[in-house]
Amino acid sequence: MRKRSCSIPLSSMSASDQSKINRALKVDKARFIVGDSKLAPLEEATKRNLQQVFERLVWWIQSHAPDQAAMPLVERLFEPALIVGFVRYVLETASGETAVAYCERLKMLARRIDPDRSVKAFVKARRIAAPFMNKTMNASPMTPPEILKTGLAAMRYAQRELGWKADDSKDPHVLAHRGFVEVIFRNGLIIAFLAVIPLRASDLLALLVTDLVRRYGHYYVTVTNQKTDRGSTNRRKLPAELTPWFDLYLREVRPALVGRKGKSHALWINCRSRPLKYQGLYRAFVQTVEEFSGNELNPHLVRHAAATFAHMCGFSAEDSAHVLQHHTIST
Repeated sequence: MRKRSCSIPLSSMSASDQSKINRALKVDKARFIVGDSKLAPLEEATKRNLQQVFERLVWWIQSHAPDQAAMPLVERLFEPALIVGFVRYVLETASGETAVAYCERLKMLARRIDPDRSVKAFVKARRIAAPFMNKTMNASPMTPPEILKTGLAAMRYAQRELGWKADDSKDPHVLAHRGFVEVIFRNGLIIAFLAVIPLRASDLLALLVTDLVRRYGHYYVTVTNQKTDRGSTNRRKLPAELTPWFDLYLREVRPALVGRKGKSHALWINCRSRPLKYQGLYRAFVQTVEEFSGNELNPHLVRHAAATFAHMCGFSAEDSAHVLQHHTIST
């Protein structure tokens, strides 16, 4: 959306609107029933997303359809002309992915406000927005086994190229080449790691060296969920296939990236001896995958690939949610 303010805070709306929205977002399993199934309680991040899109819808109505602003909340939210008009506006100012996401969030909010009302307006609006979506950004071109194979290929290339032999050369060209190959190895290990454990980028970048424990030929990683206020943790087991690669990374590659003066405890280090950040992760991931597989893939699409692969293998929605670190299937 545009940088200027394009939403009206919930706190400035009428008491009636505030009451209905807050009640819809409240965690209450018994109240929200659609058909034979109960709607799961919402995560805090999902609540914020639903409230945000509603605030933008109210802003759009007041700016572009002021004569409709006095309508009751339920009527505004279920009015097809308003929903379609809002989605068309979003398509003019943002991407097709954003418009589709707004349709889904408004539909979820509408179901929680009045489960008995039809949601055909949101279905129609989604059909309008869907053709503008970039399909390559929503469907992974690779499966987790293929992603793992790509990561292993990058690490094998780095291992062949460098050999991990002692080299005291001061030649800047040699040092630059060593640093380049070490970064490729790190990128390959990140790709292979995400293929096995498809973490969110925030969870991946928050990992510390102390979160890894080696026992009986396997590494165990303790993951903290950064996206929820609860900060839940769980321990995941890495396959034995990655054990020698993590041994090499912790023994040779990471110390070289950290350098003599580096004091960072982060697991993933950038070429400047500092903890890897999201922009660096995204760029390194995309470039390495494209170089060693020829496919376009970003870190978040690995989670899409994992969910799709789990479904193809017969996993239930609850099992897939566990793989992706989701506390409920509603997210």
